[in-house]
Amino acid sequence: YQYSTLSKEGKHIRLLDLSPGAFSENLHIELRQVSLEKKSLYFEALSYVWGSPINPSFITIGSERNSVILVTQNLAIALRHLRYTDKIRTLWVDAACINQRDTAERSTQVSIMSDIYQMATHVIVWLGPDENDSCYALQTMASIGSKVEVNWISYAMKPSVDIDGNQSESLDILQSSLNQDTLIRALDHLFHRPWFERLWVRQEIGLANEAVIACGQLVVPWKKFKNAIFAIQMESARLERLLGSRGKYFSQRVKLVYTVCDHKFYLLDHLRPEISQIRCSDQRDRIYGMLSLLHPSHQKMGILPNYSLSVPQVYQDTTLRFIEYWKSLAILFQCELQDPSSKMPTWVPDWSSEPLANPISGVPSNASGYLEAIARYKGKGVLSVVGLYVESIAQVQPLQFGDNIAEFQAMVKKLWRTMCGENEKPRHFRGRSSSWTMCDTICCGLFRHTTSPMRTDYPVFEDCVQLLEFILTVEPEELYAWEYSSSWESYTRQVEEVCQNRSFFIITQGSIGLAPLSARPGDEICVLLGCDSTMLLRPTGGGYHQVVGQSYMTGANTGDALLGPLP
Repeated sequence: YQYSTLSKEGKHIRLLDLSPGAFSENLHIELRQVSLEKKSLYFEALSYVWGSPINPSFITIGSERNSVILVTQNLAIALRHLRYTDKIRTLWVDAACINQRDTAERSTQVSIMSDIYQMATHVIVWLGPDENDSCYALQTMASIGSKVEVNWISYAMKPSVDIDGNQSESLDILQSSLNQDTLIRALDHLFHRPWFERLWVRQEIGLANEAVIACGQLVVPWKKFKNAIFAIQMESARLERLLGSRGKYFSQRVKLVYTVCDHKFYLLDHLRPEISQIRCSDQRDRIYGMLSLLHPSHQKMGILPNYSLSVPQVYQDTTLRFIEYWKSLAILFQCELQDPSSKMPTWVPDWSSEPLANPISGVPSNASGYLEAIARYKGKGVLSVVGLYVESIAQVQPLQFGDNIAEFQAMVKKLWRTMCGENEKPRHFRGRSSSWTMCDTICCGLFRHTTSPMRTDYPVFEDCVQLLEFILTVEPEELYAWEYSSSWESYTRQVEEVCQNRSFFIITQGSIGLAPLSARPGDEICVLLGCDSTMLLRPTGGGYHQVVGQSYMTGANTGDALLGPLP
């Protein structure tokens, strides 16, 4: 089939008219051009997984039925399920409505994808055929979702009210339902459908005015599904305990599905950990597929899809646009020195790979004193920046806290010996004890003040110092009684969140801090203008450096290194 060129006047798209027929009959479609600016435009947009291109299916197209287009088996199965028996169904389907062989058209159509999904009468989420009790699971989700009302802005849930004004017994029904092993298995299979892992679906469903979710012949409102996943997520801690060894993995899957349902804006400088576990066939789409979901202020950077560029070019151009627009180097926090064979400069985040460590965020950090970045791209992958050398790393100790309280204690004691030797040494910050400094380091300053912790779910810093001192002084068997206490779980959860896949370091002057796992002696802690946190750089000679990653050092992250200590 030869596509006709789309009109370049205004926003034009193709719509797919799916001819009626029985399930087993051959598929036939017509394509027609329309303007998105046309009033009373009716079509449904399909959100689905393309699937493997191997053994494609053919669809006849055109009034003469003498032309065909090839589509994946996944799409062909979806169209068979969605086809009416007695009338035409008008759809927008990316694989057929965009000439995938025309790079320029593809770039243009992707740039207006948000308009397409916003203007669609409905968005149809296609999960696939009915198997592994998926319809049973989806029906249960619809039932649970109809019994709760969820405010996704305040993240609050309450029982719904029926037409007689009676509150439903939603939570009781939820808890009794989730005690059924058959249902848990069915839900687990449903949540493992590839659709939930696909990057583009966040835009497709996030921009929909109305949406339904279809599996086999069953179709339920998306709103009910969303409400149900919210309710299940609220029960995730109890589910983990109830399901034993399976609970953790089921809970992780619930969290993934929850993130699809939680329609929020993203920030480009926080994007990498948010999308690293999501699948997409074209790694450029890790940027292009999220553009419409960026915070409105970040959409003003003017990033436009251009599929003539390579993946490294797209990522580098995106980074430079961020730096130029915001006069900030905060995007460097997503950089890690991982793959020596990478074709990208170390100052460009690799959005296609999963970060080793969580970014150090939520910390009231001001390393560069709110000064704007002074940065200039010099070509050939070199970015010139202005900053201040603080100190070099002398010792590095990777952090591995283990799975139980005894292993956690052993790691803490090892760090203590690294920092202090066998005695309490005056390696401290502004007269603070070594235990205070060590606790601040492994918590990255996340909870410091008794009166106003950074978040209400963070433990109070002074309590953490006391707990650290207790861990250092008692025998392992005395700790087991604490392992499941709320204070212990709160403390260790935050420490592991910050320290996982990081290294503890000591600089030549004796101060301590946290660095990426790839840190090594000789790496330099620097304050870069436009960067609120200290960065670890590795000298490569001739005044050039590689970005190792984000670091934390007590005092340096509060502007002392650049501006000097407060009197």
